[in-house]
Amino acid sequence: MEIKLQCNCGTKFKFEFEPVDGRVPFDVTCPTCKTDATEFANAHVAQQLGIVAPPAVAEPVASDAGRPKLRIGGASHAPAPAVAEPEGAVAAPVAAPAPRPAPMMPVSAAYSNLTPPDEGLTAKFFYGVGGAVLGTALGCVIWYLIFHFTGKSWRIFALLAGAGGGFGARIASKDEGSSQLGMITCVVVLCGLIFTAYTIGKDRVHHFIGGGFANELYSEQVAYAKRAVKAVPTGSEDEIRAFVAKEESDGDVKTKPTAIKAHDVRVFKDVKLAQYKQLADGQVKEADYFKTLARWGFEERVAEAKIALEAMPHESEKEIRDYLAVQSVEGNDKPDPQAVTADEIASFKNETLPEYKKLASGEQQFVEPPDFTKATHKNLDKAEEENGWVRVLYFFSGWGIGGIGLMFVTIGLAYKTSTHASG
Repeated sequence: MEIKLQCNCGTKFKFEFEPVDGRVPFDVTCPTCKTDATEFANAHVAQQLGIVAPPAVAEPVASDAGRPKLRIGGASHAPAPAVAEPEGAVAAPVAAPAPRPAPMMPVSAAYSNLTPPDEGLTAKFFYGVGGAVLGTALGCVIWYLIFHFTGKSWRIFALLAGAGGGFGARIASKDEGSSQLGMITCVVVLCGLIFTAYTIGKDRVHHFIGGGFANELYSEQVAYAKRAVKAVPTGSEDEIRAFVAKEESDGDVKTKPTAIKAHDVRVFKDVKLAQYKQLADGQVKEADYFKTLARWGFEERVAEAKIALEAMPHESEKEIRDYLAVQSVEGNDKPDPQAVTADEIASFKNETLPEYKKLASGEQQFVEPPDFTKATHKNLDKAEEENGWVRVLYFFSGWGIGGIGLMFVTIGLAYKTSTHASG
């Protein structure tokens, strides 16, 4: 048999039992406020079973004339006057009035839908846990997709995880509504929030380090290339010197065109100007920028090698000294060959000069570097394996330091929804 009650405090509970003598075989109390509901439950059982109350016990009460009355079933009756009987006659037994059914105790309107005080871990409880997991997962997926398509974490949408977990538990358990289910739902929602915030933060860090800043660098280089192409329409040395001097000037510190080295002017004219035209015309896509930049760097080194070898056809110490003196001069200062040390000459002759020969002759070819983005992601994953604090960094990158209060609100929403708590 199953009955349902609702306490004045708002708590709903129900339970199943086998009646004993038309009564509930245990005490019934509200699981929240502990109000005794046993008599209400017994009256409800009696009403369902159609059980009538036992006959009322007659008890004497005082009458107006001093004669005793009997209260039977709630009504008072005066006894009939004595009638003289013939001597020796046996008094006929007086039949007692038929007992009236005792009025049925009404079930209070405050008790209508019940949950047992403690049913233990029922099937509904486990269904509710499953619903909490599915609802939380759905809310977290929606939150992550919003980040994925907008690029912003929008942690306010974490409330979807709390609402999803709470309603999922409530629907799947068919309003089981126990505090145990509410606590489990809170744990599920908390785990969902932590994992989703960690995933969002990790994606943000990987995107920024692995390519986010590349977008900014690419945009700056495209703007620089457009300025270069516009300022150097004919490719003359004067145009190049004027443009480079203007770009190198900083505020009140102006760079004179005559301070630009002939070596730099030639590299700009032979290699860089063509690169800037490709970049300005949109021939280089952002996704290929780093690979293209590596190739351009190799082309510049080849041009520098050829210029250096032209400046020292005999590879004599004097030619090397003069070349190094020109390369080390700053601004409009004059080169000072005597400032070049013997060690610098020896290092250039034994290390740099052989490399220049390989570059200029084509013996050394360009080798495409590994994918920058993949390499960066790999390094970040390695750092995460070696240092657990990286995971904490990812979490706060996705959730933010100021969102702890919202986390408690989300968990509270999950508990309130799953347990039917009133506001």
